[in-house]
Amino acid sequence: GNQEVTIAVVGPMTGNGAEYGKAFKDGVELAVEHYKDSLAEKGLQIKLVFGDDKNDPKEAANVAQKIASDPSVSAVIGHWSSSATFAGIPIYERNQIPMITPSATHPELTKPETKWIFRSTSTQEAEGKNLADLAVNKLKKKHIAVLYMNSDWGKANANYFKENAEALGASIVAYESYPPGQNIDFTAALTKIKGTNPDLLYLGSLYSESTLIIKQAKEMGMEVDFLVPEANMSEGFLMAKEAVEGVYLNSYFNPESEQVKKFSSEFKEKYGYAAGEFNVLAYDAATIVLEAVKRAGN
Repeated sequence: GNQEVTIAVVGPMTGNGAEYGKAFKDGVELAVEHYKDSLAEKGLQIKLVFGDDKNDPKEAANVAQKIASDPSVSAVIGHWSSSATFAGIPIYERNQIPMITPSATHPELTKPETKWIFRSTSTQEAEGKNLADLAVNKLKKKHIAVLYMNSDWGKANANYFKENAEALGASIVAYESYPPGQNIDFTAALTKIKGTNPDLLYLGSLYSESTLIIKQAKEMGMEVDFLVPEANMSEGFLMAKEAVEGVYLNSYFNPESEQVKKFSSEFKEKYGYAAGEFNVLAYDAATIVLEAVKRAGN
């Protein structure tokens, strides 16, 4: 008979970030399908269990605790946000359960002293450098405003962009934040920003807020270019069509590139929608875990 290897997939399966939990689930399941036969040859089969952290650090700690106390779990794929990942790390580390986050980009998450914590994505340190280079050297922007979400991710995201843009000689004319959550009004922050007359507005925000901010800025008659980080690369953002026309968007994933054509068409066929960044990142994380399982044999 086959030996069963259990892998936990953790993220916001319900609540405000449920689409990201679903993105993880779909990406991981496709990777498992791709590894099924080669694992079966070694007498192994994969069982996936799903944990819902609701994208809330308290919930993330509870879920991590639950996973840690289940001796059958061999590895964890998750969490989605930096805040939720931070909450789980000490628990996985203490219980020696390998955890790989597909998407959390805060540079402090992976440290030399943590032996069990990994990531399959870039960090904001790297992204901040690239986006500042784009803004200042390629787009020739000199007076840049920054508006960011006041969370672990948002603060790091804005900070690395700001530091790098300043180092390249741009001046940051406004640096404003807003609290995470729903139904936020951006009027006060945007009014302040409009008064500084920037030639670029950088948003350290996720796509649902980004689209609202961009719409609102345009309604207020702001003549400015927008730049958003990779976390916005999603169908939800692109579906805002003319609202986001002309926005500069960074992405880890180009569905058109040769290397991913086969993946993209298989994904579309299986799930009925085009693969987005978080599907791909979760697929990559799962591939790393499954390759390890295959090589170790259990």
